[in-house]
Amino acid sequence: MSLSERAQELLPERVWLAEDRVVPHGVDTSDGYNYDLALHTATGSSRGVLVVKAVLQFNFIGRDDLDWDGYARDVLMTHRISYGPDDYLKAMTHRVATFAYDEETGNDWEDGDTSRTTEAYRTWYRSDEGRTAARAHAQNWSRQEKRNFMYQWRRLIQRHWELKFKIRKEAGSAALSEIDVVYDVRTTWDETWSDHYQINAINVGETPDRDGLGPRSAVSRRLGQAYIDNRDIHRRSDNQQIGCVHEYGHMQGLPDEYPADSAWAGDDPSVMNGGMDIRPRHYTPLADWVSRKVTEWFERRTSVATPSEYYVEGSDGRKWTIANAGIYEGTNLERGNRWFWE
Repeated sequence: MSLSERAQELLPERVWLAEDRVVPHGVDTSDGYNYDLALHTATGSSRGVLVVKAVLQFNFIGRDDLDWDGYARDVLMTHRISYGPDDYLKAMTHRVATFAYDEETGNDWEDGDTSRTTEAYRTWYRSDEGRTAARAHAQNWSRQEKRNFMYQWRRLIQRHWELKFKIRKEAGSAALSEIDVVYDVRTTWDETWSDHYQINAINVGETPDRDGLGPRSAVSRRLGQAYIDNRDIHRRSDNQQIGCVHEYGHMQGLPDEYPADSAWAGDDPSVMNGGMDIRPRHYTPLADWVSRKVTEWFERRTSVATPSEYYVEGSDGRKWTIANAGIYEGTNLERGNRWFWE
């Protein structure tokens, strides 16, 4: 079902209430936005639909696109492998080469500092055998593989993230009382630029299981970049997590929950930990945004400040907000906002 069909089913004859271009929590950048939010409702209706829109521009990197020479110089000089916008090809070369090292030698390239390669790895990569093995692990993408990879990203994100919980209002606040959350994920291919995210994708062949092999996929919200491989649409064998669903959580500004100092370190099934479960707390930034937008909208219409407090309703009836989610210190969910119904 397309986004328009889902939204029409949830809210016939809908109209826009507000829309924001969004930079997630704690990220200060003028280079772009990570996603868009649009709140829809209809005249006289108590229901709403919140659309989370992301345009993902896929940069498919083949074997000959990688920066083998530049990466080799960094490895030999033991320089830091940067994931910055100017060095992303070296960073992606690093992903392929360290994956090859793990698989070919049975060793682990990490020595506790993931920004540097170990001496054993440098020795291996200096050898003709190592360089040959590294290049062999970088596969080119066929046209069909590209199309399927983008399709799976759209399908998996929408399937696992949308319509999990409802956003509701506290009694006595504004009339818009029930809001569904849907995801509009659009993908472009190489030639079209997106100011949301560029997805840098490499192909390491038909090895869907990433357990213990190579560096993890990564997302930089500040740079609007993701660094992934073809295994990210497959389930891991150790915890059944699908990489792209977890990484999309980061694209929305959600942090990892598996570190020992996380309030939710023990919640292994959580999608931001090692599982696939979306929790009510993962929607709380959206509820916080709705609270502020509806409050502002009514104040603009009536010149009366009427606070509208929204929360995420858990399956057990518990009310979840930013305050009790345990994962955020504050919110920064608005940039370049546009208003409707004026």
